[in-house]
Amino acid sequence: MVGRVCAVFSCRNNQMILKKSGSNITFHYFPSGKDPVSAATRDEWIKSCKRKAAFNVNTSTICSEHFTSDDYERDLQHELLNLPPRKFLKKTAVPTLKLAGDEMTAEQIEKYVMGLKKDKEISDPLHKLPTKASKSNRIKSKTLSLLSQSPKKKRIVTKQANTET
Repeated sequence: MVGRVCAVFSCRNNQMILKKSGSNITFHYFPSGKDPVSAATRDEWIKSCKRKAAFNVNTSTICSEHFTSDDYERDLQHELLNLPPRKFLKKTAVPTLKLAGDEMTAEQIEKYVMGLKKDKEISDPLHKLPTKASKSNRIKSKTLSLLSQSPKKKRIVTKQANTET
């Protein structure tokens, strides 16, 4: 389970990795599109993602790396109480930073390609599954090691091994 994932085509941010690294990147759901302003903003968000394949904008998110500090409303309550600030986007905020098609360094391209390769390995787990023989051998060896802890059990295991060969 990955949790939230950024919908921008070239972005590899996901909630689980960022949580483990202690990053303060947040994820924002797409505007609802119920009123004309949020519908126009939602269309801009979809264009900013630059994805060829269709995706569900009702459940998709974009990470805070794609927004400027001016895109956020000030959280005066938290500022006055010296609490960590919360990130609330303005109604008309549109992602503009680090979008697909922007100038990417060779290092960023390499990181993106490596991420795709890793995703492919994860999505195709069948080639890594152990065979029945290797699984049963591991179970036998584990059982034997557990049984061979006491001298009496050791003799029993030795006798069984001798009769099998």
